[in-house]
Amino acid sequence: MKRKKTNKLARFSRVYYRGVKRLRPKTVGYFLKKNLKSHPFITGGVFFFLVTRLITIMVNHINFASCVKVISLSIGIWLLCVWLSNLLKDNNPKWYLRKRFILALLTVYAPAGIVFLWSGSRFKKTTKIVLTVIFGLIFITYYTYISKELEAGFDKTTMSLVSEMFNKTRNKVFLENKQIDLTKFLENKFKCRKNEQNKFTVQEIADKFSRSVVSISTKDKSLKPLSKGSGFIISGNGLVVTNFHVVEGCHSAEIVVNNFIFDEVALVKTIPKFDIAILKIDGFGLPEISFGDSDLVRPGEVIVSIGNPLGLDRSVSEGVVSAIREENNIKIIQMTAPVSLGSSGGPIFNEYGQVVGITTLATTFGAQNLNFAIPINYLKFALDTK
Repeated sequence: MKRKKTNKLARFSRVYYRGVKRLRPKTVGYFLKKNLKSHPFITGGVFFFLVTRLITIMVNHINFASCVKVISLSIGIWLLCVWLSNLLKDNNPKWYLRKRFILALLTVYAPAGIVFLWSGSRFKKTTKIVLTVIFGLIFITYYTYISKELEAGFDKTTMSLVSEMFNKTRNKVFLENKQIDLTKFLENKFKCRKNEQNKFTVQEIADKFSRSVVSISTKDKSLKPLSKGSGFIISGNGLVVTNFHVVEGCHSAEIVVNNFIFDEVALVKTIPKFDIAILKIDGFGLPEISFGDSDLVRPGEVIVSIGNPLGLDRSVSEGVVSAIREENNIKIIQMTAPVSLGSSGGPIFNEYGQVVGITTLATTFGAQNLNFAIPINYLKFALDTK
């Protein structure tokens, strides 16, 4: 007599349904008691997730609905993982109950370690309680501190973080100092700014002014390479403007101007607050550039950046001014022209071929790559600083 074929899925569903119908507080308790110890890896992982999420919620703001949501989600994940594990007949070995493993787990993964500790380890009950209290408090204290730090970081505005970068403690520059009276020179440089009428294309700006952009390499006391950056010539006799952080802490520097190497570089003036430094090389008839008025720069204005990102000399980038930001009385130009390692100290040109900013930094917040330049008008502070 032939057997009637049965649908395996339907049979499994009926068996599962009968099991659900038989659920009683006693059977649920037996299931939990059995599986809490049988699956410490699952329980430990879910418990870690639960504890960390609850601490985060408590630190940010106590939200009862969020707590209930996280607890419900954790219970659901645990039940699903245990059900799948039982379905696959996953017989866990007992090596995870050894004392050394549990102590190591308590150190690096406390919530999971506590689960393993109470899942049949050979520690005495008193020892279990002591270890649970000690490592539990350490973990909660540490994770609470981390959560508060992250919350404080997110609460800060982007500009306050940028401002911190400018206001951090600076190292000394150990280049030879050269005494040059910049007063008349800079006053004339700013006074002679013209209201240009003719706009240049990006190609024309690159052709006319890229020869005034220099590459700067610095070395430490042991003559090991320290940093690379950019700069631009502001006088025919060799005055070069760059960022302070390009030459910060250096004992010697080398400036390349149109393939000519100047290895005798002196320091003329620094304005650490605005990340500006003025250097001097012995030159004559060098191609210099003119200043624009950075106070007239407006969002949406087209700008051109020339620098040496990653050693790629005189790379040209076009962008627009995204905004003029201000934090702690420091104005800064936010722009879309990309800034890379080695571009720092390079000039930012307006459409008239005038320098209106000094490429300063790029930083990443979330998914946004933000690029900044210091207004050229801050170079006036070189007249007041010592």
